[in-house]
Amino acid sequence: MQPKPFILPLANTSWQKLVNIVALLLGLVVLLTLSVTAFVNPIIFCFFLLHGTLCIFFHSSMLHRYGAHGQFTFTNEKMEKVFYVMTWLSMGPSYLHAYGYALLHLTHHKFSDKEKDVHSPCIFKDILYLMSHTTKVYRGIVQAGNDIEKTEFQIIIDEYRQKHGKDIPNWSLDGFANHPITKLTFVAIFLSIYIICGAKWYMYLFLFPTQCVMGPVQGALVNWFGHHTGFRNYDTDDESRNTPLLNVMLGGEVNQNNHHNNPDNANFGEKLHEFDWIYWILRIFHKANIIVLKNTQLDKKLSYR
Repeated sequence: MQPKPFILPLANTSWQKLVNIVALLLGLVVLLTLSVTAFVNPIIFCFFLLHGTLCIFFHSSMLHRYGAHGQFTFTNEKMEKVFYVMTWLSMGPSYLHAYGYALLHLTHHKFSDKEKDVHSPCIFKDILYLMSHTTKVYRGIVQAGNDIEKTEFQIIIDEYRQKHGKDIPNWSLDGFANHPITKLTFVAIFLSIYIICGAKWYMYLFLFPTQCVMGPVQGALVNWFGHHTGFRNYDTDDESRNTPLLNVMLGGEVNQNNHHNNPDNANFGEKLHEFDWIYWILRIFHKANIIVLKNTQLDKKLSYR
């Protein structure tokens, strides 16, 4: 096959290039601010890291791997509820509606990097447009409620039912968790922590807003870099990539080429440099008989190739 470029030349217009450059610079400023904060205010630094780590873990494990793909099951209903509550508490103001997220993501897989893909950088060539369109479709799904089955998403819903023998997870907590008052309460709690811990002005300017939208930002980074920058292990019919340099921050989620090749496998890292730490935590839960991983070779060793 013809090898594909490591980085796709996506932006066509000057405006798209400008938006992507500004977004990249803003991301670098956030990382620089976080680095400075590690020395100036270690408490805020640890709070940011703890929140970001818990957010990506539950975002990836519960909303993505469990809710959208059914890559594991719970051994009892009580533990499922506990993990759902932990997902909400960990993501806080950026918590995403489980049903809306799953349906949005499954649509992405069905039409990956094609015209109907809801968040592909190959279609939406600047990250601002990608995020705004994703938000629009996501809100449409959530607001439609039960009427969503009367729309073009019906085929996605039917395929999920046929494959997993159940409906897409639709938690009773989601209405409360996504209510504006609930989200504003989390924002107020986060702001109080910044005030109590004596945060500097630049922490309010760059770190605080990032924490308030942590979930969507993590999702945007995964979808952007995972279909834009990196290498490919498999010749899938899309532009998915593996971007191992972001694995520590995004928990293996950026091994998108591996994931799109086998979306039923909970392990996104097939080689040593593709290490998926979220999967290995799920393995601990599997060994503890809290969950049961499916379609995964639990005795498979990482390759150095």
